[in-house]
Amino acid sequence: MRIKHKIIISITDDTEGKDKLFDLDEELAEIDTEAFAKCVSGRFEIAASSNENLSFGDVSDVRAVYVKADNDFNVKFNGGTEVFNIKRASTSHPAKMFLEIDTTAVNLVNPSATAALKGTWCAWGDPV
Repeated sequence: MRIKHKIIISITDDTEGKDKLFDLDEELAEIDTEAFAKCVSGRFEIAASSNENLSFGDVSDVRAVYVKADNDFNVKFNGGTEVFNIKRASTSHPAKMFLEIDTTAVNLVNPSATAALKGTWCAWGDPV
């Protein structure tokens, strides 16, 4: 689930025109709640220099994707050729990606020529 808050602030001058006055406008403020109806997840192990498409199963309208891997990885979306590089912050941390995105396909690519890439993933969206 995702909750968005829109806060409206009115800014005016004081009576002497020296200072700004800030005030919340509660009547115009908005809270938008967006729920995802379905979640699908899994584990992966991708051989060196190989790739794997994530299988979304019965989730047709993917809105968000999370991937956590033990090493750096590359990702391509919707069958495209543009490669996005996901890097670890340090050698003691996993590589992570979270995107709120409308997508139909996610392809994970293992850039290592020697080691397998292992991790987990989760996608949220609406059912078929």
